[in-house]
Amino acid sequence: MNIQRDGPVIKIKVLGRSSGSRTLIVNSKEIAIHLNRDPDGISKFFGYLLGTLSYYKKEEEQIYLYGMYTFDNLTEVLNNFTDQFVQCGDCLSLVTEEFISSNTIAFICRNCGKTTLCDPQHKYVQFRIRSIKRIIRLVLL
Repeated sequence: MNIQRDGPVIKIKVLGRSSGSRTLIVNSKEIAIHLNRDPDGISKFFGYLLGTLSYYKKEEEQIYLYGMYTFDNLTEVLNNFTDQFVQCGDCLSLVTEEFISSNTIAFICRNCGKTTLCDPQHKYVQFRIRSIKRIIRLVLL
């Protein structure tokens, strides 16, 4: 599935040269809204797949990736994220809603109603579960 024809095109900006360079995804908030996912989780997925440090700055609504990456690299990673954690396994719709339980993530398609479970061993899934547990602990204190 090619996210480019269905949603916003990734806009990048490269800062610096050689060893201290960073790549910014300028419209990460727009992409996250379109996919109905948390931008911080999307940034972690980029970091896991590219093997680099990544973070999301809420104030600037941008994802920062350490290193220089091309539009094609980032589009491929976003399509991979979409295929694994957004797209319905049955009707291929991107209109899904994420549900997180104590040990796995599932998403339900709003078009056909199918529930798709994510691989619980994937680093992204483990990150999302840990972050939700951390939020719950903070709320209960």
